[in-house]
Amino acid sequence: MDVNLDQILHVAELFCIAGGAVVVAFKIGGFTKAIEISNVNFRREMEESKKDRAGIHDEIRRLAEAMTKDQIFDLRIANLETAHNKLEQWYDELRRNVGKIE
Repeated sequence: MDVNLDQILHVAELFCIAGGAVVVAFKIGGFTKAIEISNVNFRREMEESKKDRAGIHDEIRRLAEAMTKDQIFDLRIANLETAHNKLEQWYDELRRNVGKIE
């Protein structure tokens, strides 16, 4: 069997192409693994984010309830102040004999 230089170079070229394909396959496998790890981390962070959002939602709801109660108390205090001022006015009028008792 007679092997010439052209055939040897052709076989070497095929081995180079096959080796390059193997390297590319390993690189793609590494990238795929990195992407899978990234996806797992992303999913974990999303779950933690959902828990945080639920906690924040509860805190906002409690804050809204507290603000509502505060506004109700402010309204009650304003009503009491109005009633107190009116009573003071009536008392002063009665003391000066300006007002009359009905």
